[in-house]
Amino acid sequence: MRYLHGEWVPNPEAPYYTNKTCWAIHEHQNCMKYGRPDSGFMKWRWKPDGCDLPLFNPYQFLDMVRGKSLAFVGDSVGEPNAVHDMPLVQDSHITMLEMK
Repeated sequence: MRYLHGEWVPNPEAPYYTNKTCWAIHEHQNCMKYGRPDSGFMKWRWKPDGCDLPLFNPYQFLDMVRGKSLAFVGDSVGEPNAVHDMPLVQDSHITMLEMK
């Protein structure tokens, strides 16, 4: 469980999507719509202690799962991970199709 210990570090490239650009963010999850006055909270990422966790690369991910089936299994605790990854993969998939 070494991913449990670490710290939040600045990620100036974030956010990769917003409430306006992401279809997967449900209305009740929309912080900006309900008055969140800042966006600074979106510019951080988790850095586990003793681990160099790379940023999610949707192109590499799509290449790894090409021709395979994928299922997100879990409960409400894992749901945000799937919701977070879907817009990243969708945007890169569209870009890959445009490149062909």
